[in-house]
Amino acid sequence: MGASTSHQRNPILPQTAGARFPPEFLKKVFEAFKRATGGKDILRLRPFLELVLHNVSGMPPQVARQVFNAFDYGDVGFVDWNNFISTLSVLCHGTPEEQTRLLFYICNKSRTGECTRAEFVSFARLFNHKFVQKAGWLLRSQLDELFPRPGSSATSSGGRAPELIDEQEFVQWALHPNQRQS
Repeated sequence: MGASTSHQRNPILPQTAGARFPPEFLKKVFEAFKRATGGKDILRLRPFLELVLHNVSGMPPQVARQVFNAFDYGDVGFVDWNNFISTLSVLCHGTPEEQTRLLFYICNKSRTGECTRAEFVSFARLFNHKFVQKAGWLLRSQLDELFPRPGSSATSSGGRAPELIDEQEFVQWALHPNQRQS
């Protein structure tokens, strides 16, 4: 995979993740995971896509691939039980900040830890087809605020190129819209 260039991030610890589920549910999920992996304890991309696309009607295949990338937080090309339960924990019981961080890593197709305007727009358009039909759900002004265009008076914090945003900036933008840095 791209481990040498991929941005490594801190996962939710499996012990903490498991504690977020009732023990009987956790046992059932573990058994289903074992069945899905054929007893190999790892889930590679193709079986992951088959599992997700079969069980989540209408999900665009590209989104499913990017969800795999978020589950594969070590960028090793597979999802093991720890990756799986940690990410599932965030999806089901995560705080808004944890879920927003996960969304950033689903959106960050290049897996660099910095999302480009093009990645963000491409991801947003995938959801605009069916899941998000509300007009104006992502206004150009919001996009320009998140990713200032070259030559604009707005700048990205941290001294990076304005067309990039990191995880912290994304969370700030998504959860605290009135506290944005300028």
